[in-house]
Amino acid sequence: MQNHDRAELCTRLHSTSPHERLSAVRDLSRDLNAEDIDLLNAALAVETTAFVKTALKSAIAKLEHPQIAKSDPADEKEDHHHRNLAEWRAMREVTGSLLHEILPRLGSIEYEAGRSVDNYAESKLAAKIESLKELMTAMQQLQEVSHPRKPTDFPIYRILKECVSEEGAGDLIKYDGDTKLVVLGDPNFLKLAFCNGLRNAVEASSNARASPIVVTWGESEVQYFIRIIDSGPGLKGAAKAAMTLGRTTKQGHMGFGLSIARTAMASMDGEISLEANNPSGVIFSMKWYRP
Repeated sequence: MQNHDRAELCTRLHSTSPHERLSAVRDLSRDLNAEDIDLLNAALAVETTAFVKTALKSAIAKLEHPQIAKSDPADEKEDHHHRNLAEWRAMREVTGSLLHEILPRLGSIEYEAGRSVDNYAESKLAAKIESLKELMTAMQQLQEVSHPRKPTDFPIYRILKECVSEEGAGDLIKYDGDTKLVVLGDPNFLKLAFCNGLRNAVEASSNARASPIVVTWGESEVQYFIRIIDSGPGLKGAAKAAMTLGRTTKQGHMGFGLSIARTAMASMDGEISLEANNPSGVIFSMKWYRP
């Protein structure tokens, strides 16, 4: 990159427009030099917009850990999202190896148990095996979202409707958004994140049938967003803990759902968040960058 181009990027980094600052960070991240670290840190010190701060931190991490950025050049070439490649690689290796070893054995165990145990479907063994199958499904989903993909254009309303239909929640949902809005991202990752959030909202609202679950979506200058708003009992404990892999406050749950949703959105340079709804319930938010 020429010096005059970097001077222009420096100017854009301090623009009054968050969208322009975000665009500058992305452009700079495609051709980082060691001397850019001071420029990025200076911009981060005064940045107030959350998504721009995230992009700046990602760019700084690429400079501080160059061996990670170089470890998967094909992904870097095809996808300009800034992600922690070390995390993706570790996730692929660990989940891939475990699935390869466990899935065939689990299928054999279930088959033999069905033949050997009287009234198997009602037995405690069947419940334990079903729990293991749920765990394997979660691991498969984590494996899937650990592979970066090239973003595509798609109508967001179609994805939301598909998920609501699959969850059998049509009678519980009130939609509020532009049904013709087309967004850029990965529809499979988005659906995976949304379905996990919706599943929690449906379960939380099982005793609050008078209040529908509101699904709203839209776009701003710098991002797309989806919100799922329920009227259930609300958050139990810290929101951050609820999104930690293996942590849950719900009996019979393994604590994978929100972590999977978080990972899926991170693969699109996005994020999820949980906050209390007034007077009761939870607001599950999904946000990711616009191009």
